[in-house]
Amino acid sequence: MGVAIEDLFVQEIETYDKNLDAFLGEGNEQRRGWVLIKDHDIVGIYDTERDAIAEGYRHFGNVAFFVKQVTPTIEPANYLSQVSTR
Repeated sequence: MGVAIEDLFVQEIETYDKNLDAFLGEGNEQRRGWVLIKDHDIVGIYDTERDAIAEGYRHFGNVAFFVKQVTPTIEPANYLSQVSTR
């Protein structure tokens, strides 16, 4: 039996949701970018998913971190590093 992503990244999802308006920018215009979050820390927004993932590994090493495309609609997380259900 697997563990739901929402259960593994509760803090990161809360941080994303809380800061979504700021991520989107003035007037909630859709900004294309990928946010990197670890716990409640927003590391940055990157132009590509690949850049966000690379920075996650550079900044945190081989541990779990959260990368999601900034979008005004609810979508599943795009990348979760080192997800283990053990």
